[in-house]
Amino acid sequence: MLIYQVAISLLLLIPLAIAIWNSFAFARIRRNDLSRLMPKVSVLIPARNEEGNIAACISSLLHQTYPNLEVIVLNDSSEDRTEEILLKLRERRPELTILRGLPLPPGWIGKNWACHQLSAACSGELLVFTDADTVHRPESIASLVAFAERSGVSFFSGVPLQRMDSFWENVVIPMTQFLYFAYLPNRWITTKRDPRFSATNGQLLCTTRTAYNAIGGHEQVKEVIIEDVALGHRAKKLGIRTALAAAVDTVECKMYGSLSEIIAGFSKNFFPGLGYNWMLLIGFVLFTLALYIAPLGFLVAGILQGNFSLTLFWMPISQLTTGITIRLLTARTFKQERRYTLLHPLSSLMAIIIGINSARLSLRKGGMVWKGRVYSSS
Repeated sequence: MLIYQVAISLLLLIPLAIAIWNSFAFARIRRNDLSRLMPKVSVLIPARNEEGNIAACISSLLHQTYPNLEVIVLNDSSEDRTEEILLKLRERRPELTILRGLPLPPGWIGKNWACHQLSAACSGELLVFTDADTVHRPESIASLVAFAERSGVSFFSGVPLQRMDSFWENVVIPMTQFLYFAYLPNRWITTKRDPRFSATNGQLLCTTRTAYNAIGGHEQVKEVIIEDVALGHRAKKLGIRTALAAAVDTVECKMYGSLSEIIAGFSKNFFPGLGYNWMLLIGFVLFTLALYIAPLGFLVAGILQGNFSLTLFWMPISQLTTGITIRLLTARTFKQERRYTLLHPLSSLMAIIIGINSARLSLRKGGMVWKGRVYSSS
């Protein structure tokens, strides 16, 4: 037992060290950054069934301080009031360009097809793909241009402030940031060419036109559910400088509301993100259990038995404290509510449940359903 507990404690030092490093070195898109250059920016928004989000998103993008931009939104066969809302917005702001998406061809994922059409219709030197559930501060686009100039990268994504109103949002959603904050030194995303040192966020994805064309655009990843990751990997392989930066000062995003939405949304991406690799999933489950959940079990068992030994009390407390410290560092960087870091074992358990559910859905006959469309895992 002592050897096991020592091994777990030593393993936890690795993500702790990376998180401490990232807390100082994580790239940041600064709100008041100014660029010397003024390239034309195309802000591209794919929208399908976004009646609850689209007005706030588009309105925020139409009130940017950056002067040289175009805003283009594509209505991807929405079945709700998305198109009606967009048309009303254009009545007030005729500079808004609205595209009506063409029917989805065989072999394409809906979002990828929408982004492909958007990229073909725009004329900017810098392309900014952003989700319809984001809201941008007036300085958002200017800060993206400044970051591209300051960092010298041609392909990068930003991590918006995640607006989390419910208990389960605060428990589950921060695990996304936790994974790349604790296990990937942020600078390596830019300095290492190996695609394994890559992280992207499709909520806010920026690329120069030159880099996008070199990658082959969304057409090269047309069948991939996690297209942002696939694009990032292709950029890395081509030697294009990439980055992942905190954009919590300039953009916010409301991903999901209810627990069922959270599970469905993350289940869509989890197992595909592992390349449908069962060994990686099993490894993730065992690793997460051992590092972040089992220590709580040992601690509870020790307390119930009145056993306050090194292996059943003090070392589990140390392990739990290390995990919570990593979450605290993550929460500070991404402006998350810190009180929920105390529930990190529950967050880890939910990540396991979502991972297993994602794998289960991939086996379901007929494929995975998302926004009314069915996608096969084959």
